[in-house]
Amino acid sequence: MITLISDIHSNLEALEEVLKHAKGEIYCCGDFVGYGPDPNEVIELCIERNVKGVFGNHDYAVTDELHGFNTYARKAIEWTRSVLTKENMEFLRDLKFNLGIEIKGKKISFYHGSPTSITQYLYPIYPDSYFKQFLRDIDILVLGHTHIPMIKKIDKKIVLNPGSVGQPRDGDPRASLFFLDPEKMEIKAKRVEYNIEGVRKKIIKNRLPDFLWERLYSGI
Repeated sequence: MITLISDIHSNLEALEEVLKHAKGEIYCCGDFVGYGPDPNEVIELCIERNVKGVFGNHDYAVTDELHGFNTYARKAIEWTRSVLTKENMEFLRDLKFNLGIEIKGKKISFYHGSPTSITQYLYPIYPDSYFKQFLRDIDILVLGHTHIPMIKKIDKKIVLNPGSVGQPRDGDPRASLFFLDPEKMEIKAKRVEYNIEGVRKKIIKNRLPDFLWERLYSGI
């Protein structure tokens, strides 16, 4: 059994609650930082818990190029750059576009957006035929970026998105995670409540846009 998470977005309160439920090794599909008020604390906790993962578009923007973001995201990225420690910046820089593993004979690939772009959104409504192109050489594809949980079983293979730890967008404000048993090809989804009010106070304290805490209450 392994734990799948994504899109933590510097939300320490949500991550702490999620990790209380984690089983086995933990894999993250990117966006460790961005939006939220605790980038250093989130990265340090991920290091402590040996969370393995890939970089997301916000992680990349903090360490490299900043373009294509709305006003709220841009302000959070610029603020994150200003507070991130050198060591934690290096953690982000060391993340790769793709992570591939094999467990019990099952090949699993992790990406943020899609196997072709960190900014591509792959939604559950897309037809199975579209996802098949990414499943030729693997058994399980795990994605993030949309902040919307997804389980698609296609010809004995699986495409997964565990949703978002730090900023869900499926109408459920609770943090989201998946448990995966690769050998049995079984997935269990879980939602976890966390202290949103604590995050709100930190966002206000650090003068980040109010929109970043307002959306946490609605999960959209």
